Amino acid sequence: MHEVTDTMARKPRSQRFQPLQKLVDRKEETAAKQLGLARRKLAEAEQRLLELRRFREEYCRQLQQSGQQGLDGRRLQSFQQFLSQLDVAIGQQQAQIESCRLDCERETRHWESCHREQRILQKTVERFRSEEQRRTRRREQKLEDDQTTGRYARKRKGT
Repeated sequence: MHEVTDTMARKPRSQRFQPLQKLVDRKEETAAKQLGLARRKLAEAEQRLLELRRFREEYCRQLQQSGQQGLDGRRLQSFQQFLSQLDVAIGQQQAQIESCRLDCERETRHWESCHREQRILQKTVERFRSEEQRRTRRREQKLEDDQTTGRYARKRKGT
């Protein structure tokens, strides 16, 4: 147990956060895919509504044309019944669209939350890397200064 803890402690913080970063990245990616799926479902539902409305318009035109040519009561009743069924289908499709819109809004909020979390963690890891690089540069500079100072001191002793 101590060996794992000691190994983790030796790793720079930016590297210790990599597993968490990968997890958060996957979570954000999954949320983005879910949002895309919800948007596609909404677009498909809107397309179906357009098709139903176009079909209803065409059927109404046919009813008008048939009415001009003379239409018996039974056939008129059949047309009206079918129009009524189309109206019900249109209403159901509108409800489906509203449900899809709510799904899109929910998925958008979820993705935004995941994306925000991912950005915060990414900035934190970047800050850790910058700090690690700054410490490394200072350590290297100190080592170089110590070596230069040591050479100078040896040179003075030798003279």
